[in-house]
Amino acid sequence: MGSCPPVVASAPAQALHHAVNSLLHEDRFPLSVVPHLILFFAGEKPAVRIVVKDRTLHKLRPKLNAMGYASADAPIAVKQIGPNWGQLEPVDPSSSSGPVLPTHRIVLISQQKSCAAQILEEEMSGESTESGRQLGYPECCVAAYPALARSASDWPTVMLSRSRPSLSVSMWCNRLSSLWGGACPTGELYPCSLRCSAAIQLGKRADALLRQHGFAHLAQEILRQARRPLYLVNGEVVAGDIDHGRAREIVIHG
Repeated sequence: MGSCPPVVASAPAQALHHAVNSLLHEDRFPLSVVPHLILFFAGEKPAVRIVVKDRTLHKLRPKLNAMGYASADAPIAVKQIGPNWGQLEPVDPSSSSGPVLPTHRIVLISQQKSCAAQILEEEMSGESTESGRQLGYPECCVAAYPALARSASDWPTVMLSRSRPSLSVSMWCNRLSSLWGGACPTGELYPCSLRCSAAIQLGKRADALLRQHGFAHLAQEILRQARRPLYLVNGEVVAGDIDHGRAREIVIHG
């Protein structure tokens, strides 16, 4: 009886496997970066951004180098600005108010060192337009991001107000899932609305690529988290089963 031929993993699958193994060194596995990683490793966007601890980067960098990818990184701090979310801040040792201690590293990964370094510089300077394009985000979402960033302290309600019909979101770009630590198929993208057609297509493509390259279990988990019930209670988005007289259901569409 002949033996079955060995299964050979695709290049994107091998790259994602190595990246996922490195990301296991985070305190909490950042599932939200997986959609961006598979899009990048499959060659469907020129760069990807992740935010990790030093120990994770020390594991990831040699693997990226071995696979032929280039990276650039810088220390950052994560400043809490909302009940369950924070904002990335560059670390400036010369600040007159005293140095901000770095807590993470922002890492840009690309095919070329110059590209990674350029996007990193734009990200650190707050120039989101060109870096957003290089990171493969939809043009409408890139254009909307500066206004959303100015409302960072209450972005969930601002984003809900931009989505029509009211309290209606798509699971494919349900960025609200991050409020309880979950993920959605568009990962860390802030869509221009929670029903943005371009963002939905991006999420569906990431989901398809994960399944195509052997990561159906991760794709299923991301969708499970994106479909978790959400409610609006006194202006705050709350996840799970809610027993509250003023709770308004946020309808999550497929």
